[in-house]
Amino acid sequence: MIVTTSDQIKAIDTMAIHTYKIPGILLMEHAAIEVMSAIEANGLELPLYILCGTGNNGGDGLAIARLAKLKGYDVIVLIVGNVAAMTPDALVMYDALSHLNINIEIIANEDDLPAKIASNSIQVVDAILGIGCTRDLDGIYKESVDWLNRVSAYTYAVDMPSGIHCDSGATMGSSVKANETITFTLPKVGQVIGDGKYASGQLKIVDIGIPETVLTTFDYPYELIDHRVLEFMPKRQANGHKMTFGRLLIIAGSAAMSGAGLLAAKAAYRTGTGLIEVLTHKNGLLAMQQALPEAIVHTYENEEEGHVLMEKLKERLDQFQCILIGPGISRSDLSKSMLKVVLTHGVGPIVIDADGLNLLPEVIEAVDAYIHPIIITPHLGEMHRLTNHCVQEIAYAPFAFSDAYSKAHGVITVLKSATTVVADGHDHYCINVLGNDGMATAGSGDVLAGVITGMVGQGVEAYKAAVLAVGLHSMAGDMAAFNLSKRGLMASDMIDALQVLLKEYEEANQ
Repeated sequence: MIVTTSDQIKAIDTMAIHTYKIPGILLMEHAAIEVMSAIEANGLELPLYILCGTGNNGGDGLAIARLAKLKGYDVIVLIVGNVAAMTPDALVMYDALSHLNINIEIIANEDDLPAKIASNSIQVVDAILGIGCTRDLDGIYKESVDWLNRVSAYTYAVDMPSGIHCDSGATMGSSVKANETITFTLPKVGQVIGDGKYASGQLKIVDIGIPETVLTTFDYPYELIDHRVLEFMPKRQANGHKMTFGRLLIIAGSAAMSGAGLLAAKAAYRTGTGLIEVLTHKNGLLAMQQALPEAIVHTYENEEEGHVLMEKLKERLDQFQCILIGPGISRSDLSKSMLKVVLTHGVGPIVIDADGLNLLPEVIEAVDAYIHPIIITPHLGEMHRLTNHCVQEIAYAPFAFSDAYSKAHGVITVLKSATTVVADGHDHYCINVLGNDGMATAGSGDVLAGVITGMVGQGVEAYKAAVLAVGLHSMAGDMAAFNLSKRGLMASDMIDALQVLLKEYEEANQ
């Protein structure tokens, strides 16, 4: 599903109003009808406090107040700001309340806000700012938002929780914590990343009458990774053989970390790979042979043996449809040498993860010169080391940082966090809305790297493979958490869930 920014949704509304001659007041009425439907769907027969700003979001709230009053609800309207400053459409909705005997209170300062109210005695509609918040809240706006949060009643946000930046999801000083957000036409970027992801509560996207021809006029750089990502799944050939489904090389593991390569290889096999060769330290051989006898394993005991193995492998790197390097390899001179060999002799897509990313600055010239796709998979800490910017700064601007790094070095960036972002370096981004906090566990990234590599190896174009893999990984995490709990989730559980998930996919697509 596409996701939009504040500028885009304003342009969409403007085109609908001026080019297609749909009155703005009609769009406002449709918006109010949809919010009213969401309120009625919950069946909460409580007094309805509606906080309205003086812009069009406030106009939506005033229209909701009229509809609610006509349906028999007990309605109290709190107008935050100066009525004289209302937009023309909002003023029309304000005037429409004049004969309905609705309690309207003007909130000019904190003292005008209602006294303490029990949270279970009212429900609240937030129509103060909507998508228009671009600076930190202050004065009566901050006081009203803080009051609403103190009341802690069941809250509906109209289009966007007030105080959340529409494009970054950042809290602008303070923000409404909604139980539900009813957003219009398309989801907004700020509702799926940053603080906005949590402040929005349950997100509902509703149609307010924008023509489809208006929506198809625009190019949307942002898309969601949701269950529709399964459309990218590669088709299986009934007469295929193991080489048909991809031959991979995974360079992973070291003397002290033998599990990373095993997790990555097993994840790649579970997603349909035909044949995997693993280059790892001898300490991991026994575990690999016991847990994954399907893999061909090349081992070394010391750096000299490692260099010899790489010299042999570099002569046949053209045999592999994709190479993964980095999980658990450490930051040794041998690891750096292996990475450089892959970047200078590889002839196909490469996935670089974990310690491979920590070594990346030392071989960045080879990265820049590589003509085939490279997918990097940094978490926020690794992105910090790659860019020298602090983690919090990156977390609040994931698109800017992933895009800048992708453009600078010609790579696809999978920036991992609670909301993973995939950037192609050409101003397109996919935002993951799947997954859960149980996936924040050791080895989870190794599993993802294996899934990405497996999808590339089966012929999925690199950017789509990264997007598909993030979706599959998260869906497996959600399935595993549902069956086992988030708290006890381990990376290997996600691999087991992948098998079940793909079985369900195949059965549904027979």
